[in-house]
Amino acid sequence: ATYADIAAGYTFRRSEHARISESLAERPIAVLLGSGGVGKTTLARQVLLDLGNGVDAAWEHTNAFTLRADYWIEYEKRLREFGKRAVLLVDDCVDNLSQVSQIADHLGKENAPALRMVLTATTGKWQQRSKSRYVFSHGNAFTLSRLSRDDINELLRLTALAAIRELVEPSFLNLPPGEQFRILRERC
Repeated sequence: ATYADIAAGYTFRRSEHARISESLAERPIAVLLGSGGVGKTTLARQVLLDLGNGVDAAWEHTNAFTLRADYWIEYEKRLREFGKRAVLLVDDCVDNLSQVSQIADHLGKENAPALRMVLTATTGKWQQRSKSRYVFSHGNAFTLSRLSRDDINELLRLTALAAIRELVEPSFLNLPPGEQFRILRERC
């Protein structure tokens, strides 16, 4: 989902959201893992938007550009120097793992780093690659898979929005709520 979709309320909040936000208050790195299409990017963007209210800047790296660890390390130093804080989202970070690891090395060596990183990756690609030890010692990994009961209930609440109802098959909308829940539980 886009940032605009999230801000408009067209997404639901996953149950892991609070745990990720709490983790980033304590540790500078959070890694969201899972298969493609499970909602890693949307959840990461939701966390980024929420953190954006408590930091001075929030950024998302796009793979259309080169991730330069030296720039982000220098940026973190300046943030600290001026008493500021920021968060960086690196979606599908495996493509930039060498640079991400350099940033993680820097953050892991700082007592109170001013930059937080939210990383997303598919589980298979993540497991195959070597990473900075600081990703593990100064971060937490969260694996997304099937939706929880609360997630499904949140998803079903979205169907009350006219803009979302238009996207849902009428045959599904006409089912009793318990049957809708059962179907989503089987598929999600």
